[in-house]
Amino acid sequence: MAVVSVNEVVAGADSTVSQLVYEDELSNRLGLSPRTFQGWRVDGSCHLHIKTPQGRIRYDVDQVNNWLGDRTHCSTSEYGGAT
Repeated sequence: MAVVSVNEVVAGADSTVSQLVYEDELSNRLGLSPRTFQGWRVDGSCHLHIKTPQGRIRYDVDQVNNWLGDRTHCSTSEYGGAT
């Protein structure tokens, strides 16, 4: 899996209200399958999402960056219980 910096997630996002991105765009940026995000939504281990009236899932870039920041470690001993 490719390592992606927090800044790369924001790169390319427009500066409109809340900088929302679709699930497929976020999965491409992070190098993860959309199924991974779907599983995380079901078990609650993922950041907050928005379901549009059309049924598409969107994520707030700021929340994604916060979620990634909470999972950034300098050492494997720091992992603790973070998921």
